Amino acid sequence: AGAMAAIAIFALAGAGAATTLIDDALAVELLLILVFLTPLESLDRVLIGLLGVLGASRAIFWRRHVLAPALKLGVVGILIAAGGDARFLAAGYLAAAAIGVLICGMAVSSTLGRRGLRNRIGQERMEVPWRELLAFTAPLLASDLVLALMSGADVLFLAWFADSEAIASYRAVLPVAHLNHIVIATFAILYTPQAARLYSRGDGAALNELYWKTAGWIAVLSLPVFLVSVPLAGPLTTLLFGQRYAGSAEILMLLSLGSFFHAALGFNGTTLTVYRRVRYVMLLSFAAAAVNIGLNLWLIPRHGALGAAAATCASMLVHNVLKQAGLRSTGVRLMDPRAVRLYAWIAFVSGGLFAAHRLMTVPPAVSVGLAAAGFVIVLRVNRRLLDIDDTFPELRRLPLIARLVR
Repeated sequence: AGAMAAIAIFALAGAGAATTLIDDALAVELLLILVFLTPLESLDRVLIGLLGVLGASRAIFWRRHVLAPALKLGVVGILIAAGGDARFLAAGYLAAAAIGVLICGMAVSSTLGRRGLRNRIGQERMEVPWRELLAFTAPLLASDLVLALMSGADVLFLAWFADSEAIASYRAVLPVAHLNHIVIATFAILYTPQAARLYSRGDGAALNELYWKTAGWIAVLSLPVFLVSVPLAGPLTTLLFGQRYAGSAEILMLLSLGSFFHAALGFNGTTLTVYRRVRYVMLLSFAAAAVNIGLNLWLIPRHGALGAAAATCASMLVHNVLKQAGLRSTGVRLMDPRAVRLYAWIAFVSGGLFAAHRLMTVPPAVSVGLAAAGFVIVLRVNRRLLDIDDTFPELRRLPLIARLVR
């Protein structure tokens, strides 16, 4: 609804209002094209969420990780072959999003048909509990807004207290650090509906098992990015951005540490929401934002971009520790003994790799080999928590991989 309202405003205001705000005519054209991506992406997320509720994990994988990149790559390929410009690229991305939504809608319809649910749609009158829905979602929207503002506060304070070089040092490594979020974002689609079902059934034991198994898999699958971006931050930064950005290695380490910590603890915030601890989640979000802003005001004038990274890392650690503490009021344990073992092994492997790079000169190929070996060790030692055979029975068909994890 918000996306459609935004499009209505643009349609009524017209290009004239946009020209008043933006001097560049090309930027106005691109804005008026790309603004239509908002409702398409919102609809796409709704459809993928429906696939998650229906348990269609294979369809989600093909839509998000195969079809979406393939469509964008196709647009870029046509752009290069035809010698197009920025307008062509914007229109191509819009067309790719529309095709993706259409295919995702077909996947939802097909899944509903196989489950015998498609014919039941529309047979009964739908009653939406607007009051309860708004009372539940409004605090969560406020929390998301606060966290979004918090994620951009560091750059704003850098622009105020530092210079463009500090902003460049920080922003260059930020996307690399955010790679730690990929796994948890993927698992969220399937975790939320499963957790809601178990909560509605009152099966706290099963929900606890789901939580810690999911957290274990997120931690393990995020480990390769963590091992490369923290213990190997120096070589990675120089490799990706050149010697000029060698000083950004410590920034990358702090940002990646905060991002990995956020991912490795699992869906504590989502679980609190499932248990209707909405007020607690909202208060934590405001507290985390206050901590972040306070640390930025204190550290950035003294340490520049490194201070911004430290403030972001510290606020993420505090935020997630407090969310984890909130699980005390749910059916999920604060810490599972099997998870303690997993986190201890992660700390041991990453600490050993970090020490090796601090004490001696390790060639890049050897570094990658050590990181891969550490990943396999963590995977093998924590087979009980991960329950690999039941979680991914397809691995039995791949003898090499099955041998590695057993």
